[in-house]
Amino acid sequence: MLRRKGAKLFIGAVLTVLIAVSGIYGFTLGGKDDAASNIVYNRHSASLDQMESEGANPAGGRSYRVSPSHMLSDLPIVAAKEAYGYEDGAIHLRKGDSFEAAFDVAEEGEYTLSFDYFVLAEGLQATEISIQVNGEYPSPEARRFVLPPLWISGTDDFPKDRYGNEVMPTQLRADEWQTIQLADSTRMNPEPMTIKLNKGINRIKVALVNGEMLSGSLTAASPTRWPSYAQYSARHADRAEAEAVLMIKEAEKPDFKNDTTINPLPSRDLGVNPYETNLLLLNTLGGKTWDQSGQTVYYEIEAERDGLYQIGVKYKQDDKPNSRVFRTFTIDGQVPFAEAKNYPFDYTASWKTEVLQGEQGPYRFYLSKGKHRIGIMADASPYYDVMQTLLNSIRQANDLALEIRKLAGNDADQNRDWEITEYVPTLREDLLGIAQALSEEYERALALNGGRGSSKGLTAMKMAVGSLEKLAAEPNLIPRRLNELNGGSGSVTQNLSNAILDFEMQPLTIDQLYVSNPNATLPEHRASWFGSVYEGTKQFFHTFWKPRNPASHEGPTLSVWMNRPRNYMELLQRMVDEQFTPQTGIEIQFSTLPNEQRLTLAAASGIAPDLALGISNGIPFDLGFRGAALDLRQFEDFGEVIEPISPGAIVPLVVNDQVFGLPETQDFYVLFYREDMLESLNIPVPDTWSDVIEIMPELQRYGMNFYTPIAGATGTKPFMATAPFIYQAGGDMFGRDAFETGLDSKESLEGIELMTNLFRLYGLQMQVPVFYEHFRTGKMPLGIGNFATYIQMQVAAPELKGAWKIAPAPGIERDGEVVRWEPGSAQVSMIFNDTEHPDEAWQFLKWWLSTETQATFANQLQTLYGKEYLWNTANHEAFKQQFWPEEDKQVILEQWEWLREVPKTPSSYMIERELSNIWTKVVFDGENIRSTVEEAVNEINKETIRKMEEFGYMRQGEVVAPYRVTTIEDVESWVKGRDGN
Repeated sequence: MLRRKGAKLFIGAVLTVLIAVSGIYGFTLGGKDDAASNIVYNRHSASLDQMESEGANPAGGRSYRVSPSHMLSDLPIVAAKEAYGYEDGAIHLRKGDSFEAAFDVAEEGEYTLSFDYFVLAEGLQATEISIQVNGEYPSPEARRFVLPPLWISGTDDFPKDRYGNEVMPTQLRADEWQTIQLADSTRMNPEPMTIKLNKGINRIKVALVNGEMLSGSLTAASPTRWPSYAQYSARHADRAEAEAVLMIKEAEKPDFKNDTTINPLPSRDLGVNPYETNLLLLNTLGGKTWDQSGQTVYYEIEAERDGLYQIGVKYKQDDKPNSRVFRTFTIDGQVPFAEAKNYPFDYTASWKTEVLQGEQGPYRFYLSKGKHRIGIMADASPYYDVMQTLLNSIRQANDLALEIRKLAGNDADQNRDWEITEYVPTLREDLLGIAQALSEEYERALALNGGRGSSKGLTAMKMAVGSLEKLAAEPNLIPRRLNELNGGSGSVTQNLSNAILDFEMQPLTIDQLYVSNPNATLPEHRASWFGSVYEGTKQFFHTFWKPRNPASHEGPTLSVWMNRPRNYMELLQRMVDEQFTPQTGIEIQFSTLPNEQRLTLAAASGIAPDLALGISNGIPFDLGFRGAALDLRQFEDFGEVIEPISPGAIVPLVVNDQVFGLPETQDFYVLFYREDMLESLNIPVPDTWSDVIEIMPELQRYGMNFYTPIAGATGTKPFMATAPFIYQAGGDMFGRDAFETGLDSKESLEGIELMTNLFRLYGLQMQVPVFYEHFRTGKMPLGIGNFATYIQMQVAAPELKGAWKIAPAPGIERDGEVVRWEPGSAQVSMIFNDTEHPDEAWQFLKWWLSTETQATFANQLQTLYGKEYLWNTANHEAFKQQFWPEEDKQVILEQWEWLREVPKTPSSYMIERELSNIWTKVVFDGENIRSTVEEAVNEINKETIRKMEEFGYMRQGEVVAPYRVTTIEDVESWVKGRDGN
């Protein structure tokens, strides 16, 4: 169980991985995607200067360590040999396990916590712990810390694609013990998290929230200071400078990194080493893949003798115009002196070699003879105080907007005069107070940026201050101009959010790292004018050459059209070349599909590919109904392949028990809610539609509303918006078969009545162009959203980090259970009927949709392009292995248990249209529900007869061929062939 591949055992040595006070940083879930931590307005951790000024740190110099053998736990101790060389032994923790450490403290005071750990969880699954001190969480971030592993490249040399270009190698976990000092969840606070320990016995409980790990010792120590460079230099004054030596490390090949998203990048710049005219080489590192605070790369060097060395970096910073970025340097996990933290790199569009230096000249780093590890960490902590003020200002602006909405509503009458200051007498002073605080922080940020005020973040701050001052000048007009304070484009809160995003980003691209004697001349790679012209000419003529063909295989070649961005296709092509083709001998040739409607034309003209991936879920039905798609149920292992997929997602891909496609990705519809606003308004999170109806008066009292996808649909309301109400009420779209509709059943009528009454009687807003914007501004603090909304909130709403959550969609309680049917189809895959290699095509489709491949693809996608590239695979087992916030993952999995799509028939489009018409006539025209449904049923029946006669299922109104409507129960019976087929 503890077996690891390629283990390196470091006996008795605990390696430091991240940086805070002693070169280490702590994490909470997801970094920039973290939805689990609370809003960081008042952090528990404080600076050392503040603690000393308050007399709260009398514990100077004390340290207490509790080894695994002295932990209070029922879990067995793993011996050193099985614990990867950890001499004290270790505790093997799985999700839900915990232990306690008792510290006998001599002096009351503030202490930092350091924790030794060895990650056992595979893939990108987060390993998370919580910390309790004397039975309580000492701070919000103590509820969830992520323990990051170190990552190494799976090969020393970059692999090449079929055209000779270098591609990213596989990344593996480094099998090393690590030490983390628990720190701010945002990875931006320059100080570690501190906890107060009382004199005497203190119990600290460590619980594993997620993942699997080995736990080593827990250490509590008083905070320490870094020495200044002057102190560091004086300490090593008797050391000799290193003699002639120049060690060069290619930046694109770090020995370790703490985040898989830090990637090498290709550059065609002649000033970069290495370089080839006709090939794309991964010859630089970082850029926008290395821009989040806490992301660290490590380079190992071998010093031949003791001495003082200088460190240089060849870099370019053109991803963040007119802005400085910061890096923190460590030697063997420790910040050697204060000036090595927050080292600035100025904006430059060309390559520049920077020797680390201060006012007194280049810094001299002491290295003893032997191996050393140099760490370079992206560091946004200089902006920590600035961002705290920005977050506080957003909170205050949101609070003021909420108070005004309580009085005036969301849509204030533009012709009405307000005396809003009578109700909020301090409104003007509050706005000017926010503006003043922002102005002061603007000056701080301006100094950090070297006096250049044209950066995106500083510009946004300045615009926010100007807007606040304008609003404060005429406070009684604010109800009409509320969007300028808290709204869409150009509002105060949006500008402050943009500023936060800008300050958080710390991109830097590096080519080489130099460690040399202080007098060494560092290499410069500058292309001459003639060299640039010569290379440009070679590149031009190279465009006329055909790229190298991949090596041929004896097996067949399948043509696959993929309806996804090119980077997705290239990643899958690489996975196929590395894994699928060598194992099977089947070669895959991918092509992008710019317009999926071409599939119908291709099938009709006989030039269809063997397979299509990433297409809309309606296409397999249309093609299969016309004989152009292959029935997948003919394969013996079909039931095993569909087992990890929601049965309700397969239903629309079936025609008379023939399955013409399989889900590739899966959407989800869940309840999004603003936890901060609901708590402020004392409104509970609704679990049923009855709960929604109950809270509507309170929401509308403050000019707010609830969102359903019906409001987001313009024109015809699709099944995804209307069908859930029918299914939740126990109704159906069809009767006994596809020749009759079930809209006029008692249960369906109940669902239609609820669907229309929500708007007609209870005041749900009828049209909402973009739910995300209304949710973000607080106009709709809760509503039903999908995967797209989730991505938007994770990536584009930093001001709401920790202020929103998701829950299962509301449903209807029936027989003691809340029925929550919602749609969830996304993209699907299919095989064309005229393929010459059906068995090979099925073999590829099985491989692509398998748990292992889907999990690997998802992890690689995030590894290469960032954690915001979430892959919503339809394979539930693969989804469980992905790097999603665990709390959100469980909500999504629960909702997927209620995934149900509408079966497709030749006339199902008419049911969809008439159900939309029913909603429109009842809500807008006030027509009677029952009579409207009867009219709709008549129209549906006429169209059903016409379409069924067209396709040969009826003749003169009589059924001549059966057409079954597939149910979820049917699909469930196919799993592992339980239906006997």
